[in-house]
Amino acid sequence: MKRLVMVVGCALAAAGCGVTTDGAIQELGQEASPGAAGASAAVAALETAPSPTPGQTTVDGVARGSLTPLAARAYLERGGTTEIRVRRRGEDEAFTALCSGEVDMVDSSRPISRRELARCRAAGLTPVQFQIAADAVIVATKSGEDVGADCLTVGQVREMYRAGSPVYDWSQVGFADIPLEVGGPDPDNNVFSFFGREVLGAAEPSLTDLRSDYRAAATDRESRLFVTGDPADVRVAAQRELVAARLEARRTRAQRAEASRREARRELREARRQRRQGVADGRSAAAQARDARRVRRAEDAASRAERYAARTRRELARGRDDAGAARAAARRQAQLRGRVAYFRFSYYELYEDDLRPMEISARAGGARTCVFPSQQTITDGTYPLARQLLVTTTTAGMRRREVRSFLTSYLGRAPTLATERRLVPLPEQTLRDQQAWLAGERRPTIVVDPAAPSSAGSE
Repeated sequence: MKRLVMVVGCALAAAGCGVTTDGAIQELGQEASPGAAGASAAVAALETAPSPTPGQTTVDGVARGSLTPLAARAYLERGGTTEIRVRRRGEDEAFTALCSGEVDMVDSSRPISRRELARCRAAGLTPVQFQIAADAVIVATKSGEDVGADCLTVGQVREMYRAGSPVYDWSQVGFADIPLEVGGPDPDNNVFSFFGREVLGAAEPSLTDLRSDYRAAATDRESRLFVTGDPADVRVAAQRELVAARLEARRTRAQRAEASRREARRELREARRQRRQGVADGRSAAAQARDARRVRRAEDAASRAERYAARTRRELARGRDDAGAARAAARRQAQLRGRVAYFRFSYYELYEDDLRPMEISARAGGARTCVFPSQQTITDGTYPLARQLLVTTTTAGMRRREVRSFLTSYLGRAPTLATERRLVPLPEQTLRDQQAWLAGERRPTIVVDPAAPSSAGSE
């Protein structure tokens, strides 16, 4: 069996722009045609390009959160015969290597830029981009709580979270007059880095990039409870009216029981006085016996009344405690109204009944395009806080058995790997379409993102 070779280069580059489908899309049915003037240069470039090594394929780049190393290991464990070489030189260098014929594939979280595409075509190469999975950050408040906002721009989210932010009320970003509190995961959570890069623009995010009162949670559950509150509070607060009604009923019973206790004590005192009077007056034995029986009945009644009154007092105390707890829970629930936190999409899906996700727009002002986070908008890149995990090769690379074999295996394992790593798996149709590219049944589609960072070589 061939082995997986890890070739470690320079430090991993920061993630790309996160929006990958705003650019030009074109279907290619043949190799790139650089035009008559550049045809000879393209041929010369192909002649001088390094020859691929039989039985071996190289993947360069390897974006943060990449599934490629796992896919390569699974490929080999399942009997794959191609040696997979994985390099980690960063996206920019990886695309340069692809266009020079040095590597077969680029693993990235951004698409190839227009300038990189032109460079590849000038070398007689036509890039083809495969999507493996996606990831996204969801900004959410508590379900059922209205802060006056359904849609936030990326800039508004940045202003709410950034270090030194002066925003302490939702009205400061154009919404309801409600105090604002922000939270999210601590730096040990991968989504912290994702949010820091995509929203705050920090190359290596840390707590210093966030406002000083940012509530950093050690677990996703802690972040969720920061927004939604303790489920016990929800139950207790929801019963506040019922608890209040029970308290009033208990108060009434306690008052009546106390009145009965006082009446029983009064009767006991009177019975005892009459017994003493009968003895002093020398009443008949029969009369004194009746007085004694009256005393015993009064004592029994007083004892029962005392026990009942004590029980109703205990029930009243518990009712007061329950009512106090319900009021406190309701106050805590009310304080949650202005809280907001961010989550990985896969975690949000588990608690979508508890959380209210914000639509996100990449643009401010009247040109807003508010996008709701869903599997479709995340995998197609239209949701602004999404990140696509991509593998780019060339039509020349796709003719290599080694490349086709690995990519076919990779796409087949992608949904399982994505789910295991809490990423967003692709729709089945998207995977089938890409598998058809490899099988030669459909022409591949190339996506070019004109908004790619200038450091990536975009125009």
